[in-house]
Amino acid sequence: MDPTMLLVEALGIRHNEIVDIKTNTPPSLNSVWRFKLIGMDYGLFLKLQGENEFSTSVLDESETLRTLQGRLPHIPRLLSYGVHKGSGRAFIVTEEIAGINLYESINQGLKESDLRAILDDVVLWSSQLQRVPELRSILQRRSKKYISVYSPNFNPIEYSVSLLGTMEKNHSTLFPLFSQCLSIVSSDQPATEPEVIHGAPTVYNLMVSTTHLHNSLVGVLDFEATRLGDPMFDIALMLLYLLMSPRPDFAYVCFERCSEAYTRGRMLSKTIPFFIYLCLARFQAQSRQQTIELPEDDRIHAFLKHVI
Repeated sequence: MDPTMLLVEALGIRHNEIVDIKTNTPPSLNSVWRFKLIGMDYGLFLKLQGENEFSTSVLDESETLRTLQGRLPHIPRLLSYGVHKGSGRAFIVTEEIAGINLYESINQGLKESDLRAILDDVVLWSSQLQRVPELRSILQRRSKKYISVYSPNFNPIEYSVSLLGTMEKNHSTLFPLFSQCLSIVSSDQPATEPEVIHGAPTVYNLMVSTTHLHNSLVGVLDFEATRLGDPMFDIALMLLYLLMSPRPDFAYVCFERCSEAYTRGRMLSKTIPFFIYLCLARFQAQSRQQTIELPEDDRIHAFLKHVI
């Protein structure tokens, strides 16, 4: 599909106004293109719904962004959205957020003190996300539609134990440790009110500044998976991606900082089960010959031995 034709339709512009267009993601996922218009010194992004099982709802993201515009800082400005007539696939067009993603910042030598400041910003931003009642109303409807890891009633301990039973012959060096950790943390936690979770706060979706002496959070991308659920899922995903970064020790910093914000007991009883579930789900995807990256087993082993 020619993305320029979709942009002409979505933005009401002429073909020759589009310059410097290039793809940003593999075509097997939701397809993303970065482009500029004549006279514009910053980029715009076009995201088109993918066609395979890993593609998530771009229409959900457009609804979330429309609801959050003007109510929450550090989110992309939504310029256009809809359904492409030819393919029937949803699309959105957003403005670029200045800065670089957290992975690039780590790769360029991010200091531990700056990471702590960024994590403080993320915790504050997450609390602000809870204060948009219109979004909660939308997500209550959406959470009934999607029964998965994002569901408020999802129990990562039960699902992890079930996965361990079916996958025990693979990755045997880690699975005994997973079982040990799951037996240590308690699943008998009192029920809590579901909160708004971003759903994908990876090192690639957190944008940080490069123009100040100290880095800070300037943007959060990709709201396709925003749901009502347990915020410990978001933290578990951050931990996993930090372990995959050039500074896996930053996962330890993240765990300790979030323990200060949410209590260590909650981190152990909720975040660690989600973390183990995410690892197992990725192992399962790999066994099906899907190309999903995982940190080395020794990184996961050292991290769990450190925090439990």
